[in-house]
Amino acid sequence: MGGSTTLSLSYAMVADYTVHSKRGRFLSPMMTATNIGPSIGPVIGGGVILATGEPRWAFWTLVIFGSSALLLIAFTMRETNRSIVGNGSTSPWGFWRSYWDIFIAWNKGRCDRKSIRGQNHPENSLNLDEDRTLSCTDVSSTTITGRGVFKIPNPFMSLKLLFYKDAFTVLYLAASPYASWYSISASIPLIYGTEYGVNGLLVGCCYLAGGGEILAGGLIAGKLMDWNYKYTARNVGLSINRTSGDEISQFPIEMARSRGSYTILTVSTFVFVGYGWVVQYRIHVAVPLLMQFYLGTKCTILHQIYSALLVDIFPGRSGTTGASNNICRCAASAVVVAILQPLVERIDRSLIFTFS
Repeated sequence: MGGSTTLSLSYAMVADYTVHSKRGRFLSPMMTATNIGPSIGPVIGGGVILATGEPRWAFWTLVIFGSSALLLIAFTMRETNRSIVGNGSTSPWGFWRSYWDIFIAWNKGRCDRKSIRGQNHPENSLNLDEDRTLSCTDVSSTTITGRGVFKIPNPFMSLKLLFYKDAFTVLYLAASPYASWYSISASIPLIYGTEYGVNGLLVGCCYLAGGGEILAGGLIAGKLMDWNYKYTARNVGLSINRTSGDEISQFPIEMARSRGSYTILTVSTFVFVGYGWVVQYRIHVAVPLLMQFYLGTKCTILHQIYSALLVDIFPGRSGTTGASNNICRCAASAVVVAILQPLVERIDRSLIFTFS
């Protein structure tokens, strides 16, 4: 889930069927669902290995979960691209439908053919042909046809966003909290296994604090984003269009999304530094777990806020911006995790979190 296109597609879907004023309440469960895996995954994997005694079963567990998710998406997820289905009033055709819709249409067509053959009335067949012709004419006469066009994607479009000054700033603000949280997640086995001497199962349970913070952070971020949007609109004297959405070029969306984030970032910086010193002096294990919960919550809030802002400032390229955000956050997290172990071997953990 971390480095896949799942998050990019999720952002694109949310942008397709929500207006800006309601985007927070939809991004909240989406971010929670996509980020809770790294928190509960180690617990499930540790339990599977402990029960079977075979590390390979951890990979089979991934296959089972991945296959189930793929089937669920294929059979239930319908096309949301507005260039294909408009505002949802146009039904997708052909491959753009979900597998379940394709099965229902096939079964209905099979039953209709049996019914026609059983009646064997030429006038019914003629009327059916006329209906089909009329239906095809109606569909082709509209701008939105329910059919998409396959195009070879350009992978460099996501990287191109890095050269926009405003996009680069927002990408950095979205990726840096995520990388900070991953530095904590990657250090959990080193901290609780080495410093505090707990066993493997309890180390896995320490990730549950991360799962709790993702739930809390996602809920808080969704409410905060929608409330800030309303507050900003009221302050600048603009009315909110809850049906068709607001003209984003006339709305101070940067102010609405980032409101209050600087205070959160400042307080969290001090907590992040304190986390390293608490671990260094081996304060009671409950203290770093509580600090870990807070840091994870603020990282989720900041990442969700600035990820939404990135989609807002590029309204017609939500999928591309989501992919760019995905690349930046994963690249930053990979760099942090790669240098974590060498730094731990050379300097104190307190200094690592202080300078990070």
